[in-house]
Amino acid sequence: MKKHIIEISKELKKNKGFRTKLSLICYRIGFLENYIIKRKILKIILNILYKVLKLFTFVFSTGDIPPKGCYIDYGIRVPYGFQGIFINENAKIGKNVTIFQNVTLGAIEKTPYKANIIIGNDVYIGCGCIILGNTQIGNNVRIGAGTKIINKNIPDNKTVVNKYELTII
Repeated sequence: MKKHIIEISKELKKNKGFRTKLSLICYRIGFLENYIIKRKILKIILNILYKVLKLFTFVFSTGDIPPKGCYIDYGIRVPYGFQGIFINENAKIGKNVTIFQNVTLGAIEKTPYKANIIIGNDVYIGCGCIILGNTQIGNNVRIGAGTKIINKNIPDNKTVVNKYELTII
């Protein structure tokens, strides 16, 4: 448990702004409840705390938080908070990922509500990106602003931009 608290404090230092920190704390409480804590009584306490903080976050910061069902590893950086960022509850996001504003990680009509999006470690996702469907992004990938990736896999150490069609460099 001490390891998780240290990682959360590092994550909070990386991110600036009250809204962002509030959203991250709320998500991490849900994350601990879903993936780390095994004792029933602690799970109940964390679930209540999560719901109260989620309401507080929604009312006072007008931000949103990722669903606690999605897996976001430690080190996420969201420079503009979670406003405008939609993350599907089945998404898995690796360590040290940077996500800018207005990013969608979601499902498409053919796979309703079930998107298997896997984002690797040390990934940079520019503003306005749309990543949909069964998509896997490798490690050390840079995704340019406004890029649309639908049901594609991006290998490690690549840069992806989207002018007229998807270009992997």
